[in-house]
Amino acid sequence: TSTVNEKMLEMLEKEIIPQLLKIHTLTEEHQKKMEENPDYPLFTLAFDREGYSPVFFNQLWKEHRISVLTYRKNVKEEDVWEETEFEEMEVETRLGTTKMKLQEKETVISDCSMREVRRLSADGHQTSIITTNKILTIVAIAAGMFGRWIQENFFRYLRQEYSFDRIIQYTVDEIDNDVTVVNREYSNFTYSIKKKREQLSRRKAVLYDHQLKIPQEEKTEPMSKKMGAWMTKQLEIKEDIQNIEDEIEKLLKKRQEIPYKISIGQMPLNDRYVKLHQESKYFMNIVKMICYRAETELANLLANNYIRSDNEIRTLVKAIIKQPVDLN
Repeated sequence: TSTVNEKMLEMLEKEIIPQLLKIHTLTEEHQKKMEENPDYPLFTLAFDREGYSPVFFNQLWKEHRISVLTYRKNVKEEDVWEETEFEEMEVETRLGTTKMKLQEKETVISDCSMREVRRLSADGHQTSIITTNKILTIVAIAAGMFGRWIQENFFRYLRQEYSFDRIIQYTVDEIDNDVTVVNREYSNFTYSIKKKREQLSRRKAVLYDHQLKIPQEEKTEPMSKKMGAWMTKQLEIKEDIQNIEDEIEKLLKKRQEIPYKISIGQMPLNDRYVKLHQESKYFMNIVKMICYRAETELANLLANNYIRSDNEIRTLVKAIIKQPVDLN
């Protein structure tokens, strides 16, 4: 329900962390541990790749002594750890105890020193987790990150079964004109640049493939028609590549002339953002979450008496709730 759908990193920096620092109560025991151990954090934030930024992670630790736990982005395909290095461990999550093959190494990204923990799946895939928390065990790191599944399942279930994202009403309120947002014109240029770069990558792939198919001519034979056609095609592809690179350069120069962010008041009146009225949305969300909790409690009560409870307990509870009842 953020005002203008800000990015996760922006919400963390400007909204979530300031609120947590404001309400966080530091116990004497915690304070003592922080004094005795310079690696002991104030607290740890766990989130997905949307909030990924090693520079920001470094800043969080230096300014507030807050550590992070998240997935690593942009892991290269060739960056694979030896499977023999992984060790099978028991990990306790909110979904129960499970066995995972884990391994840990130190890594530095953008001058930020972090621990990297990877999980090896049965199909050979390696899931990379990074953290700036230096005191958590490797098992606790895996539990903390993969334990988020229960949160994701919760929101997925509420969207599907309780229409959690449904707009309750279409009444709108104005947004403060001083609120800054990403300039839509800037975003349009960024999108165009992205598409052109994708086109460039495809043409370069075509060129690479074409160069591999060079005709094998006899040494004594002069330039053949086949070789001439091959060279002509290569020149055409290279010309296409040069044209696309020129277009990208023009788009980049035009984007430099446009501010990345502008205030709501600077936006054209017809395109100016507004926000949906939130009061009824909050109220309905609270009602839906109370209903979900009631459903969960009923499912827990019935689980021990239902053989297929692992897969079907929610279906059973929904069927019971939907039964007509005479309240007279």
